[in-house]
Amino acid sequence: MRGGFSPPDPFIITEMPAGPGYQDTNGKTVRSLAINTGIRNLVLITAGQSNWESTNPTLYTPTNSSVIDNFNIYDGAAYSIAGPLLGCSSSPLGPGNLGARVADLLVTNGKFDRVILVSIAIGSTSVADWGTGRLQDRVGVAMRRLAARGITPATTGVTFALIWGQGENDTQAGTSQASYTSSLNSFIANAQAAGMSGRIFVTLESWNAGTTSANVRAAQAAVVTGNVFQGGDMDTLNATNRQADNVHLNDTGAASMATLEYNAMHASGAPF
Repeated sequence: MRGGFSPPDPFIITEMPAGPGYQDTNGKTVRSLAINTGIRNLVLITAGQSNWESTNPTLYTPTNSSVIDNFNIYDGAAYSIAGPLLGCSSSPLGPGNLGARVADLLVTNGKFDRVILVSIAIGSTSVADWGTGRLQDRVGVAMRRLAARGITPATTGVTFALIWGQGENDTQAGTSQASYTSSLNSFIANAQAAGMSGRIFVTLESWNAGTTSANVRAAQAAVVTGNVFQGGDMDTLNATNRQADNVHLNDTGAASMATLEYNAMHASGAPF
């Protein structure tokens, strides 16, 4: 501290009024964050709203649990991937998490030897919340937490990727294509300014109780350029893949969506 002032805390997280991400580490085992530079490591950040938080009805335990870690942006530690994931919001619909399924497929299919899953999605949020609102620095906090542990896109043997999965709230709100595109571009710019130089996969995602939004989907497609790729199309999963609310994925839908997301990532080329 100099002159009575101290620098701002780089890990302060601005939460939504509805509540913070899940932080209960009881029953979870702390994992080492040491990077073995001789293997293929992936840091996978999942951001967006409730279909990427822990809303799947059944807890999914990855086949490759021993090499999939859950990085917690609230304390900068890694934990075993058991129970609702740390970092994203939790839900009574859960405890299963779509990100865990995607991470498992990336290992099972031989693309990576280890995945550090950074789940930061918050339910009932809009693209504006992430672009210019309360959550605009959530990826930034994740990147700074990782960097404090010596893990950056420049670390030997480490690949970074981010999945953006959001759109249901903006379908309900009637958000215009121009407004959604502007907010999503702000989110991408914020993530890249925070050091997220890896690929960003933007999921086509707008289904809300059987209604989809052409504006939201067009905006999600419009940002694809350079290091930003199209993710899987969640809107192809109809009511048989959804829970009773016809919004959130059931276990069958989650399994199908994980495959769609994996296929989209694989289509972007090596190392995926």
